[in-house]
Amino acid sequence: MKQKLLFILTLCSSFLINAQLDLAKQQSEFDSLYIKIYSEISKKDVDKAIYLIDSLNNVSTIKENKSKSIFLKSMLLLQKGETEKALQTAIEGEKFSSEKKLHQQQARFCGLLSSQYRLLGLFDYGEVYLKKGIKAGKKIKNDQDRYKFMGSIHLESASYELDKNNFTTTLEEIKLAAREFHKINKKETKQFYLTNVSNLKGAAYIGLEKYEKAIKEYRLAIKHSSGLQASNVALESQVLLGLGKSFLMMDILDSAYSYLTKTEEIAENSQFTHLKIEVYPLLTKYYKTVDDFDKYSFYNEKFLESYNQHMESQDKSVGGIIEKVSKAKTASSDKNWILITIIGLTILVIAIFIKYKNIKNKDVKRFNLLMDNFEAHKNEITENDDDEVLINSENITEEDQKILKLLEKHAQKDTFSEDCRSLPLIAKKLGTTDAHLNNLTHTHKGASFEAYMNKAMIICIINKIEKNPEFRKYKISALADEAGFSNKKKFNSVFKSVTGYKPSKFISLYQNNKPRREILVSH
Repeated sequence: MKQKLLFILTLCSSFLINAQLDLAKQQSEFDSLYIKIYSEISKKDVDKAIYLIDSLNNVSTIKENKSKSIFLKSMLLLQKGETEKALQTAIEGEKFSSEKKLHQQQARFCGLLSSQYRLLGLFDYGEVYLKKGIKAGKKIKNDQDRYKFMGSIHLESASYELDKNNFTTTLEEIKLAAREFHKINKKETKQFYLTNVSNLKGAAYIGLEKYEKAIKEYRLAIKHSSGLQASNVALESQVLLGLGKSFLMMDILDSAYSYLTKTEEIAENSQFTHLKIEVYPLLTKYYKTVDDFDKYSFYNEKFLESYNQHMESQDKSVGGIIEKVSKAKTASSDKNWILITIIGLTILVIAIFIKYKNIKNKDVKRFNLLMDNFEAHKNEITENDDDEVLINSENITEEDQKILKLLEKHAQKDTFSEDCRSLPLIAKKLGTTDAHLNNLTHTHKGASFEAYMNKAMIICIINKIEKNPEFRKYKISALADEAGFSNKKKFNSVFKSVTGYKPSKFISLYQNNKPRREILVSH
């Protein structure tokens, strides 16, 4: 590994040492290293790829190559999840390309900035750069370059429509893009862009729930990309992800597993944050379908961790935009003060909206995870009545097994009272001592007797809330009584410790996610 790195750095240094090399040879060396960073190193070690592309930029003497290096660095930072740095790098690249009159590169940076603002949810800013890119694209004199750019603009427009769930309009924009790309003469370049076309088309068909058509498009994307000299990690992973998702939705589980695990491998090796957020929920769904609840919980946790990190990065990026506008306001003249204030307030409103949306999304995802875990817990109980699963079950006597089985039945009651979680009363009923019963639940249920029964009572009332709409209208005191708690304050406290929500918040989230939850209950 060290030898490879040394070799690559030596190549970088050669740009400085051999200043007299003719431009053709210098360009050949640049292209060779650029492709290696782009198609190989970024898949395995994105930090190394960023370091090397920085080095390549520093030693490049050709302005077009410097612009290309900045572009790739922005993409790699986005891959890593460093959204604010990626955005700032793209802005610098667009400015550099504009100053050097590199119209094609400027147009590409405008397209990249449009995509990055779109991913942040700042659609108005994205569309500003989309229009700016079209303006720069009109200055491209070479017909072949113009076909590439105009097709890319249509693909970016298609992505906006896809984000808005306008799948039919997405397909219309993709058709316009394909028309431009088919005019490209160079076969490999045409194949690359047509790979993008088929990938986005597959995503639109998934949105329309036409999974067989989606699979056909993704396979066509693989066919288009098979002849490419350099692979594109982002594009390759999206095609694999799309195939995995399509097969999963069609319940063709072996194929779904194959493609999703390949996608996960790329996501882990390349530190591709957006890819992790997309593949982990699909793996969660897969493992739930095959009843592997350990891996189901594992991937749920990985998803929430990645999602929270992504949201923090996104919030920071939006905050950074607001800070820059604030600094611009301070430095501006009185003539521009009102305009900048309006822009700042607009961004602030958008940022608050995004923050609210992100918090709401986190709540919904966390709530659905909670409910799925409860569902899994209920399934484990009902499916293991005769052969229940216990923690540390190796050294348990037959007598203790009987006690725990009776306790399990006690926890499955439809109605509870305050006495149901009285350790002395229940221990006496089960023919054992308080200390021994509490020790059994600690050792084999992973919780104290009180915590174990509290969870059982809360799951019981949640089950009633799910199955009977009338319970959703109950006052909290009535729900507390129904759950077997004589004290409303105690019920609130226990409910929150078990679910993470107060009862009122839980019911509100349930109402907002009712269709999905009722599907789960019906199964």
